[in-house]
Amino acid sequence: MGAVAAALAATAADAVRAQDLVRFRMRVRWLAGLGAVPKLVLTDSWLLAKALWRQLVRPGSVRGLFRVLPFPVDGDSATAAARRALVTGVVSLTPNTYVVGIERDEGAVLVHQLVRGQGGGIPASMVDDG
Repeated sequence: MGAVAAALAATAADAVRAQDLVRFRMRVRWLAGLGAVPKLVLTDSWLLAKALWRQLVRPGSVRGLFRVLPFPVDGDSATAAARRALVTGVVSLTPNTYVVGIERDEGAVLVHQLVRGQGGGIPASMVDDG
């Protein structure tokens, strides 16, 4: 059954790729910030465990917030699409923060954090164009 599902997924991916509807062009230097992700996941998991305990002891003591982070304005190119996908995945992988949306014309990323002001930044290698 799994082999059939994999074959269907591969066929669908080839069909989309053949139509050139989705284009990605990743830059290797963006991946430099990925080394910190496992530590961030562990740190955020511990942070959320403590927040859960605080919430159980004092209901209403934990309140999330939305933050706006700077992000390059880079249009609709394949490289820009790859950067947006990578940033969304990496930032949302950490348990405390997830990407709500990217305003590419305004150069901003809207994120939600469950615990206020802890982490949630975009790795510098994924923001810098240099």
